[in-house]
Amino acid sequence: MALEISTPALLFPAISLLLLAYTNRFLGLASIIRKLHDDHQASPDSKYVGQIENLRKRIFLIRDMQTLGVGSLLSCTLCMAVLFAEWQSAGTVFFAISLVLMVGSLGLSIVEIRMSVGALELHLHEMAKKGEEADPLGKGRVKPKRSWFRFSVPSLFWASLVVAVAMLGQQEKSKLQKKLGIYSYQTGSSWSSDQMLGPPNTIGFGDIPTAWASNMPDSGEEWVIVEFPNEVQAASVEIHETNSPGAVTKVFSVSATGSETLLWEGIDPLADTSVQGGPSIILFKQPTPTRRIKILIDSVRYIGWNEIDAVGLVDMAGNKQWASQAWSSSSFGTNRSAPSWYWP
Repeated sequence: MALEISTPALLFPAISLLLLAYTNRFLGLASIIRKLHDDHQASPDSKYVGQIENLRKRIFLIRDMQTLGVGSLLSCTLCMAVLFAEWQSAGTVFFAISLVLMVGSLGLSIVEIRMSVGALELHLHEMAKKGEEADPLGKGRVKPKRSWFRFSVPSLFWASLVVAVAMLGQQEKSKLQKKLGIYSYQTGSSWSSDQMLGPPNTIGFGDIPTAWASNMPDSGEEWVIVEFPNEVQAASVEIHETNSPGAVTKVFSVSATGSETLLWEGIDPLADTSVQGGPSIILFKQPTPTRRIKILIDSVRYIGWNEIDAVGLVDMAGNKQWASQAWSSSSFGTNRSAPSWYWP
């Protein structure tokens, strides 16, 4: 899938908030260190040794966290710059580097948070020690209630691993289904958007329920968006029109974020012909990597419902794949809402 310039921009707010949080932690530690320095100068005590060691490690961790965070932001900026110059490969590399740096920064943040708990543990240990000296028999102690749930990093890690493996297994299952061509085609109602899924199955031409039709005939501009199993270097699209053909005016490629790229504009190959329908083969201006096509239909151009049975995407080698998902501006049958900003 082609990397859009808007994708790395999504990381900017997250990285900025992280750097702000890191700066606040740094300022908090600096204040503690200055106070500890003054107390130690006033009355040197061995109890400060553990605190000093803990604070020294944490201050260097925060430095490394900030460095990785700034590096991630810089890599994001470079990624956007090279994508603007249409260098997809370099943009992908810079984006991957940015993600790795961010993961490293978050990992160090987890270590620093656990160390901050260790600093508090030193205080609690000292308080407990003094309490034992003041109350050697333990008469004033309150035994803490045992909780049925105990949080720990290892348990969180194993839970996350189980979820990740389950998601990976589902993803691989979906990929296998796509590879084998296993889909649940034509599951919708008559004239629904689902009727465009899979290979052609409408026998003959006319107003037949096994094809998609808009909610109303001659209603103005209508559109359908079809998604295919795999992204390919697309050279053409094959639209099987089964009623009132010839109304297709434009074809776009739709990205994962919903941005559209015009692939073709002109007169439908089936326009002004005597045929009742058939495959309308539209050649793109240039091969384009895509797996999602938007088709504009001028429904007032030909009287009646302009119906589509199937849509095939053809790559440079002539290989054809059929739609596995479909959305439309309206539908005479059931219709699903198009995603607002992100396409699956």
